[in-house]
Amino acid sequence: MTWLMIAAINIQSYDGISKKIISQASALAIDNKCCYLGCFIDDIPTIIGVSQNKKYSVIESNNNFNDNSTGSLKYIRQCQELPRFIKKSDLINQCQGFYVRHMLPNKQLIKLLSWLNIHNKKIVYEIPTYPYYYEQMSEAHSKIKTGARLVIESLYWPLIYNKVNRLTVIRCRTKSLHLKKMFDIKNGVACDLTSTNLKHSFSETYFNIIGIGTIYKYHGYDKMIEAIINARGIVRGKKIRFYIVGESDEISNLRKDVANCVYRECFIFCGKKLGEELEKLYSIADLAVGTLALNLRNADIDTAIKNIEYLSRKIPIVTSGKIFDINENSELYKIIEQKNPINISDLLDFSVEYYKIDRTIQINKILKRFSWSQIMASAIDEL
Repeated sequence: MTWLMIAAINIQSYDGISKKIISQASALAIDNKCCYLGCFIDDIPTIIGVSQNKKYSVIESNNNFNDNSTGSLKYIRQCQELPRFIKKSDLINQCQGFYVRHMLPNKQLIKLLSWLNIHNKKIVYEIPTYPYYYEQMSEAHSKIKTGARLVIESLYWPLIYNKVNRLTVIRCRTKSLHLKKMFDIKNGVACDLTSTNLKHSFSETYFNIIGIGTIYKYHGYDKMIEAIINARGIVRGKKIRFYIVGESDEISNLRKDVANCVYRECFIFCGKKLGEELEKLYSIADLAVGTLALNLRNADIDTAIKNIEYLSRKIPIVTSGKIFDINENSELYKIIEQKNPINISDLLDFSVEYYKIDRTIQINKILKRFSWSQIMASAIDEL
C-alpha cells in the first residue's frame, strides 16, 4: 500500500516536530521506495517523497500560493490550502492510504476526507496529544480566541470521526475517554535507538542538570530554578548548573527572571544546539528534566519525545508523571510531588543511585518499543 501523509507544518531540518514527521513518513514507506508527504516548505504547499533512510525530495509544489499573513491567521490559511492542494494532485489517485496529522479543521479538510472516504481510501487521523483541549487553553495567549477556536473544532469532530478508519492518539492522561476507533500510539525518536555504552562519571565540582526543547509553562522549569535558588546554588559541596537548551517565549521569560538573581551563574541558557554541540551537553549531564508541571495541562503522563532521547543516552530523568508505558519502578526516572517544592538533595541521591548500575540492557529493551517503524506499523495494521 502506498501512503500519503499530510501534516500542516513547515519542514525544517533542525526542528524537532519536522524530524518526527519525516521519521513517521519514512516508516510508512514499508513496502515501497517512498512515502509521500504533504506539508509546507518555506510556507509553500509541497508534496515530497520520503525514503526509508529519511531522505526526501520535492515531487510537487504550489508556487502560486502567496500568503503574507502572520500568526494564527497564517496558520488558518495554511490549514485550508494544504487539503485543497492535496485534493488537486494526481498523486491522490496513486495512494491507497492517507495518514493525516491533526490540523485546524475546516471545510477543505472535510472535502478531502469525504473524497477519500467515497473512493475507499484508508484514512488514519492522528491526534498528537489527547485529550488536548486543556493543554491548548493552558498555553493560550488569548483565552477567548483559543476558546472560540476549540468550540469550532468540536463542531467538526463528528464529521472527521465519521470519515476516518482509525484515530491514533498519544494519550497524556490515564483516565480519558476511549472511543471505538481510537488506537494508542507513543512518540518515537528520530535518533539511533541504542543507548551509549559510555560510562558516566560525576564531576567533583558540579551537579549538572539539563533540560531541552521548546519549553512551555507546563514544563515547570521555573520549579527547578526555584529549587536551585532555595539550595543557594549548591548541593553537598557541588555547584549546581542547569543547562537550558532551546528557544521559546517561556525560556525568554525565565532568562529575564534570573538575570538579576544572586545565583544567576547556575543557569546557562544555551539556545538551540544540534549535533556535536548537543552531544557534549548530554555527555556532562547528571540528570535530565522532563515535564515538571503536568497538572497545568491536566495530564499525568509525560509524553515528551526528549525523554526517550535522554534514555537513549542513559541519563536519569526527573518528571511529574509516568513516562509513556515505562514502569514507574524501573528506577529510570523519578516522579516529584507537584504540590511540594523540589528537593535538589533528593535529586542528587536519585542520580547517584541510578549510575551505580549498568542499565544498558534494560534501556535497550525499552527503546525497541520507541522505534518509529514499529509504532507506525502497529498504527496501520489490519486496516
